[in-house]
Formats: sequence, structure tokens, C-alpha cells
Amino acid sequence: MDNLLWLYIVAGTIVLILVIIWVWYLIGANNFKKNKDNIEDLMVDIDEIIMNKHHLLNFMIEQTKRSLTIEAKILNEMLEISVISNTDSVEQKQDISFQLTQSMHMLYEMITDHEDLKTSKEIKEKLDDWIILEESLQSTRKLYNKNVSNFNHKIVAFPSNIIAKMKKYKRKDFFEAEILLTKEEVDSL
Repeated sequence: MDNLLWLYIVAGTIVLILVIIWVWYLIGANNFKKNKDNIEDLMVDIDEIIMNKHHLLNFMIEQTKRSLTIEAKILNEMLEISVISNTDSVEQKQDISFQLTQSMHMLYEMITDHEDLKTSKEIKEKLDDWIILEESLQSTRKLYNKNVSNFNHKIVAFPSNIIAKMKKYKRKDFFEAEILLTKEEVDSL
């Protein structure tokens, strides 16, 4: 009788431990999935912001071409910046975003040298729109990088690294973006 009781206790303990491990695995895997989904959603938001920056830059270039005939070659080169795609790597997206930001800064410098463009209400509104896009990109980038940091930490920290190895998760890259045109500069026009 005592041996049978001990057998039930040992079997019950083993089952309880297995249930606890299973619940831990399910919770950990769901946390990874949630974090990964957040990263992907934020990257879609970043893609959208970069595409909006691209469209806005192209619109402003077309609007300023008439007044900036001397700089036409430079403006045409700005129009050739690649359009972002969902299949681009984080590094490629950073590069495109930087090219757009650099081009807008150059365009801003050209605008400030031409009085008719400097006083244009439409140009001022589009520059304000640019600043809003830049601020949106920065806040989305911060949230994206926070999620990436959390995800990357889980991949290397015990015991969540066990799940990461089982699911073959790889570290994610951070998204860096620079601001070259500030609200103060646009307001000073």
C-alpha cells in the first residue's frame, strides 16, 4: 500500500512538473509571437511613413522645379531615390530614409535661397507636413527599437532563450534615422 501511494505521488509530481513546463512554454512562445508581431506592425508603420516622405519630397520637387531651373539636375537626381518595399532589409530602409531626409534638407537649402519659394504658403505647409512625418518616424522608430531590444534580450536571456532556439528566432536589427530638418528651421522661413 505504501509503495502504491509513493508511486502515485511520484507520478503526480512528474505530471505536475510537465504541466508547469508546458504552461511556461506556451506563455513564453506567445510572448515571443506578440513581440514579433509588434515589431512587424511597427515596421509597416515605418514603411508607410517613409513612403509618405517619398511622395511629399517628389511633390515638393515638382512644385519647386519651375523656380529652381539652375538646380534641375540635382532635383532630378533626388527624384531617382528608390521607393521602399516590404522586402527591403532594415538597413536598406534606413538608407532610403536617410537619402530622403538628405534630399529634403538640400531642397530646403535651395528654397531658402529663393524669395518666391520662401514666401510660398504651399511650400511652408508642405515643409510643416514633412516635420510631422519626421516626428512620426522618430516616435515609431523609438517604439520599434524598444520592441526589438526586448525581443533580442529574450533571445539571449535564460530561460526564454530555450524557446528562441526551438523556434529558431534570430536577432532583429535596430532602425536608425536622422533628422536634418527641424521645426525651428521651417518656422524661421
